[in-house]
Parts: sequence; C-alpha cells; structure tokens
Amino acid sequence: CVHVSVCDPQKADVVKQLEGDRLLAQSVQASMEAKLQEITVEKSRAQETLQKSSALEGELEILRAAQEAARTETLTLASRMDYVTNEKIVLESELQDLLSQKEDLDVRLRESEDKYRELLRTKNEFENKLYRLLGRFGPLGKHSSN
Repeated sequence: CVHVSVCDPQKADVVKQLEGDRLLAQSVQASMEAKLQEITVEKSRAQETLQKSSALEGELEILRAAQEAARTETLTLASRMDYVTNEKIVLESELQDLLSQKEDLDVRLRESEDKYRELLRTKNEFENKLYRLLGRFGPLGKHSSN
C-alpha cells in the first residue's frame, strides 16, 4: 500500500485526525511562544520599572534627608533669631537707660555750667569791687579822697 488513505480508510481518518492535532499543536505552540514573548517583554518592562522605582526610592531618601537637614537648619535659625531678638530687646532697654542717664547728665552739666558762669560773674563782680576799693586807698594802702 503506497498511500495510507487508499489502503485503509480508518487509518486515513486517524492520519487526518493526527494531522489536525499536529496543526492544532503547532498553532497552540506558536500562540504559547507569542504569549511567552509578551511575558518576557512585560517582565523586562517590569524589571526596568523596578530599577527606576529603586532609583527613585534612593532619590526620595536623599530628598528626605535634605528636607530633614533643612528643617533642622530652619529650627536652628529660628532659635538664633529668637536669641538675637531677645538680645536686641535687652540692648534697646540698656540704650534707653543710657539715653536717660545722658539726659540727666546733660541737665546736670547745664546746671553746673550755669553755676560756673554765675560763680565767674560773682568773682568778676567781687574783683571789680575789690579793685575799686583798692583804688580808693591808693598805692600803699593810703586813703585817697575822691
């Protein structure tokens, strides 16, 4: 028997069935390979995404550390500002005290200058009266009549 279909019709049906099964298996295998290729591509994409995610997590940690450092620096600066503000208040109070003392000293200085001028005026008047009195007595203390 040269050809199976000619010799045995039942074998021919089996061969046709096997050929159909083989074609179906090839189709399923091709479909599975395509699906496997899709899965491989998706796996590669997922790995890329995971790597990017890991890199972004690293960057996020760096940013969080920088944020914490900035927060600490901000608190430090706020503390310094409070200190400087308090020092400014103390210094302004001391300045007001010194200005008040200066005003008191200026008043006392003017009063002292006024008293000094009054003393000089009194001294000059006394000297003038003394010279006039001495002038009446003449050169050796003798009284000259005028």
